[in-house]
Amino acid sequence: MERKEMKKRAKGLLALLLAFIMMFGTSLTVFAAGRTYVLNHDDVSALTVNQKLNGGDVITGVTKSGGTLYVTVKSNGVTIFTGSERGNDDDSTAKYTLPTGYSYKVNTAPVANDLLDGNNWDYTVELEASALPTSDSSKSKKKKDSTGTGYSHEHYFQWVESIEPTEEHDGLMEFKCACGAVDDSYVMPSSMAFVKKVVKLIQTAPQNGTVDITTKNYSCYTAWIIEELAKRPDVRLKTTYTDAEGNVKTFTIPAGQAPTDGAEFYGFTYLGNKYGWN
Repeated sequence: MERKEMKKRAKGLLALLLAFIMMFGTSLTVFAAGRTYVLNHDDVSALTVNQKLNGGDVITGVTKSGGTLYVTVKSNGVTIFTGSERGNDDDSTAKYTLPTGYSYKVNTAPVANDLLDGNNWDYTVELEASALPTSDSSKSKKKKDSTGTGYSHEHYFQWVESIEPTEEHDGLMEFKCACGAVDDSYVMPSSMAFVKKVVKLIQTAPQNGTVDITTKNYSCYTAWIIEELAKRPDVRLKTTYTDAEGNVKTFTIPAGQAPTDGAEFYGFTYLGNKYGWN
């Protein structure tokens, strides 16, 4: 067998072994339901746009030296997380397990030609998370009584917002029965409350109005906020915030001049320098 073919098969077995160890080490649920998607130069099995993924699925990038795997997950325009991991050695791996509580659609992913291009070491994968489950997705489970001779209660789980996120505190979503039993949960970051508040103020602003935002906890806007501002070219966005040194600063994005460079995040320092400080 040629050296190249042996190396290729060895890489495939290593990727499979790593995926198995990672899934087994997380939880039984992931092991049973999760699937591993490998991005590999030599054995191309790239994700395809519009492919469906699920919570617990694993994305593994087997890259060349210096390679980087970027994974961005969004929900209704809000970034859940952005991960990147740079390899140090030949065929080093970067792995991401998708948060549970969502199903995903692949919006952008590398294609085979990108993976085979020896000059392209950076892979980008962008996933769009589905809306929160509705009551139709509730499930039931039976719980044995203390004697083990029968069933004393049948659980009906539904997603409920147990703690509403605020700009100061994270929220909590729980897959919960009316009896109080919880089958699954995940944290709703406080930043989501801030983003949704700004978006709503822009959407509902009066004609030719000004949205006035004052914050001490946040120092950037997301792409969703900027996209909504672009849809309202009659609206000005004035921002007052406290920087890391405790200085209060103010800047204003004029009506019809929202940034158009397509960035994921827009830091307040960048925006203030771009539009001028009040």
